[in-house]
Order: sequence, then structure tokens, then C-alpha cells
Amino acid sequence: MQAGYTHKIVRDDEGNKISTFEPQDQVNLYTSYKLKGDLDKLTVGGGLRWQSEGWYSVYNAPRKINEDISQEAYWLVDLMTRYQITQNLSATLNVNNIFDKSYYTNVGFYNSAAYGEPRNFMLSTRWDF
Repeated sequence: MQAGYTHKIVRDDEGNKISTFEPQDQVNLYTSYKLKGDLDKLTVGGGLRWQSEGWYSVYNAPRKINEDISQEAYWLVDLMTRYQITQNLSATLNVNNIFDKSYYTNVGFYNSAAYGEPRNFMLSTRWDF
């Protein structure tokens, strides 16, 4: 099991919160389990990622105003399975953002925003020496 927590507040010299798109709180939790018996070559696992809301004040030049853009708090769920093919070779399938949650990872000028990765699959192999 692996877990992590981050708490951060950015303030100016007067103690006011500064416009930041980074979340104030983040939580990560991952675990895996190696099956036993006839399935002892199989490992399954998963993870949860959560972050609190974030906001950013951007200047909208065409409208000549500042606007706040926010990202609500959200959860992401990831799953994995690994199969030990031989003593040295294994194959792993990861499915990230399994519920295909739409979220922003970055906000920039003129109300532009970059979306986070949608549901995606990754198949990899590993050779241990």
C-alpha cells in the first residue's frame, strides 16, 4: 500500500490567498494484491486520486476584464493487473481514469484550459535481470 497527502496554501504579503490553480489538498492511495493458489502469477491493484478545488484569475483581453476560472474537487480511479509470464518477464495492464472524468490540469490566459488525460490504457512488459 502506498498513500500520500499534500496540503498547501499560497498567500501574499497581506495574508490573502493568491490566485492559484493548484489544489489546496491532494490525496493519493494505491494498493496491490498478489493472488494465491492457481492464480499466483496474477497481481491486481488499484488507486484513488483526489484533489480539492482550484481556481485561477485570468485576464480576458478581448473583454478587458479579469475572470476567475475554477476546477471543482474530483476523484480519479485507476486499476492495474500484472501477470508473471516467467521468472524474469511480466506484463502489466493499467487503466487510468477508469470513469473517464473530465477535469482541467492547467488554466492559462484568455480563458484557455488544458484538460487532464481521459480514460487510457497502457500495456507494458518488464524484464528483470
